Amino acid sequence: GNTVIDECGQCDGPGAIYGCGCVEIDFGHQDQVEDICDCDGNILDCDLICGGDTADCYMATTKNLIPENFSLYQNYPNPFNPTTQIRYDISQYSMVSLRIYDITGRLVTVLFSGYKSPGQYTQVWDGSGYSSSLYFLEFIISSENQPIFREIKKILYIQ
Repeated sequence: GNTVIDECGQCDGPGAIYGCGCVEIDFGHQDQVEDICDCDGNILDCDLICGGDTADCYMATTKNLIPENFSLYQNYPNPFNPTTQIRYDISQYSMVSLRIYDITGRLVTVLFSGYKSPGQYTQVWDGSGYSSSLYFLEFIISSENQPIFREIKKILYIQ
């Protein structure tokens, strides 16, 4: 139940939630190859146990779709200790900025700052070394040095 399928569809992969959404699994039976993922695009493990928080959802079969919109999803788990996964969608080639601020508005860390192609992405934040607190995750998309999308999520780190 704890084994995770990696990007190549191999059991005992490195384990994580991958942005690609689905993987193709060969169950070893004739003509029984399936695309396996849950509604949030979380990879299922070798026992078909969901890697995310939507174990009872309808099994999606769409794979590698380019998102229609920019989106920032709530981090998972939340609250977290010591790591959390942050998923976001990019609908066009853009400058992406993911920053963490403390409750006073002070910049704590920059998780990512750079260009991304369209797709679904996951960023991990390791809160080790930081205080238990409420933090703010800022997600900014820019094109030609102009912000075109901005969203903020509250994230809670509890030691």
